[in-house]
Amino acid sequence: MPKLKTNKAAKKRFKVTATGKVLFRPAGHKHLMSSKSAKRRRHSRKWREFESKHDAKDVWRMLGKYPNRNPNPPPAGQAKPEKQEKPHA
Repeated sequence: MPKLKTNKAAKKRFKVTATGKVLFRPAGHKHLMSSKSAKRRRHSRKWREFESKHDAKDVWRMLGKYPNRNPNPPPAGQAKPEKQEKPHA
């Protein structure tokens, strides 16, 4: 199966952190800034994280990334550590 192409519009508008969070820049920061307060201008400079995980998942798909895939799986010979069950009270 061929690789998926990255959506170039999404590539320019979003970024993904090393921990997997999807960040975006808020709108309204290009012009007419003199009518906006200093606090509003300062806060609009920052990257923000998506509130909805569903939206973030859509952006992951557009960027050609897979959020639930482990980049460093354990070697084939090693077994996963077993989970310890809590005793029922």
